[in-house]
Amino acid sequence: MNHKIKMLSGRRFLSRHIGAEVYYDSRRQVIKTSFTGGGHGELIRERQPDRNYRNQILLILSPEGERSTIEYTL
Repeated sequence: MNHKIKMLSGRRFLSRHIGAEVYYDSRRQVIKTSFTGGGHGELIRERQPDRNYRNQILLILSPEGERSTIEYTL
């Protein structure tokens, strides 16, 4: 299995999975993944009082550098 966790200072950590890197801190989760053929995506999620996550921003970057952003509303 290709899975690795790296502890950072301040109760933060990175979790690496097959094809994705996930950053966690007390308020957010950031998921980064590379796409076949180039480009990558990032999803930023905010922790809610019930401890679930709410999507905030989705960023897609094409291999040519074009950027698309989706902002989620409450």
